[in-house]
Amino acid sequence: MAGAQRLVPAVLTAGPADLRRYLAQIDAGVLTDGDMDGLLVMVLDALDHWATFRETGERNALYELAIRSIELVDFQVEDADPADFLAAPAMAAEYDRLMRALTD
Repeated sequence: MAGAQRLVPAVLTAGPADLRRYLAQIDAGVLTDGDMDGLLVMVLDALDHWATFRETGERNALYELAIRSIELVDFQVEDADPADFLAAPAMAAEYDRLMRALTD
């Protein structure tokens, strides 16, 4: 856990090359393909999109980050209705937060 605590501040300030190096280091340490916790896969995917945005400035990478954020809230909200996923207060709040962030 101490290693993870050191990594979080580094990820927040790391440049794209550093993020790619961290992702490669994690990938090299994975012992089994396809047997990773789904939440960890989401986090690593989000880091990959963030690194892409930092490298290229492509808005599509931000779009993908927004999708991952919605997926994370969906993962955490157990009573979410698939027919109306914004009905859950946490989901609606995350959607509003994303809309404000993406339109500022």
